[in-house]
Amino acid sequence: MRDQPSRTPDLRPIREGSTEFLVPHVPSSRATRGPGSARDGLFFNPASAFARDLSVLYLAAVVRPGMRVLDGLTGVGARAARWQREVPGEIPFAACEVCGWPAHFAGPLWTGCLWDPDLLRRLLLLADDRPLATGSEVRAALAGWLAEAAAPPLFYDLHAAAAHCGAVAMPPLETVRQRLAVFGHLAVRTHFPRTGIKTDAGARQVLDLLQHGEHHAGGDVGGAAPRTE
Repeated sequence: MRDQPSRTPDLRPIREGSTEFLVPHVPSSRATRGPGSARDGLFFNPASAFARDLSVLYLAAVVRPGMRVLDGLTGVGARAARWQREVPGEIPFAACEVCGWPAHFAGPLWTGCLWDPDLLRRLLLLADDRPLATGSEVRAALAGWLAEAAAPPLFYDLHAAAAHCGAVAMPPLETVRQRLAVFGHLAVRTHFPRTGIKTDAGARQVLDLLQHGEHHAGGDVGGAAPRTE
């Protein structure tokens, strides 16, 4: 079987704001204004120019020495590139202390509860008390959201984490969740994506489970992530 030659993406120059950068070329048959599609890999979305403009203005207004920001939706890096050029001062870039993966700083991020637990409990009671077209699906979703309401705001995509750390065979998600619970950690499945898990265990502890099926208590950088009440 012949090796397929590596394909270098075609790039084209773009100027947005006062920043120039190279982005993957989008065939003319594809829409140039949202919504985006993940089928063809990374691409530059002109429809997000409005949001990028606002992010530049916001950071220019509030940035101060020592501030760190996270570009949580980065694709080709257009937003971060504009921040670096158009926002006064320096916005630092760093790497994860556990896995070494490059990290981009940005914000603000909502770190509070995503749901009202009392409201979810009321909805569960109502769902048990009346006929619904998709009753079992509704009750399962409400129960899952209620479990997530007590968990930290961020999550681990176990498939992506296992691939990154070189795990040969990733244990089932439920096995990982149960092992974390045995060691006293809060651990619940996310509804986005289904391969995600929210836990107050630290990154190193999660990676240990994926790589070796082990958990080294207290071995995480900076300790466990804080819970969101």
